[in-house]
Amino acid sequence: MIAPNGFDWALLANGFSPKSKVVFAGACGVDANFISQWHLQQGQALIVPVFSAGNTELQLQQGYAAWELQSFLITLAGGTTVTDAVNEANYTASTFVDNTHTWKVIGDGNVKFQPQKP
Repeated sequence: MIAPNGFDWALLANGFSPKSKVVFAGACGVDANFISQWHLQQGQALIVPVFSAGNTELQLQQGYAAWELQSFLITLAGGTTVTDAVNEANYTASTFVDNTHTWKVIGDGNVKFQPQKP
């Protein structure tokens, strides 16, 4: 993540080892240093923003991200893969004229959940 002027981020010695199948990191400043901190196993996926070239501050518009996350979750809940759900979130992102980000999968894009029967 980009640190404020005059500061540096301290990398964690052991990083993150999530137990969940999917982590959606809807945050500003996500960069290669942040991504390298995640120790994912087979069957785990990290969803991160991809900032457009003009978005040098790596800003994420949270209002848009909320709609994109909703598209992602509804699609994933339907039994599709994480990759399909990210594609749907990116479709939603494309509907906002001034949006400055999309999403990508780090890790296993084939992760899916079994839909629960009512």
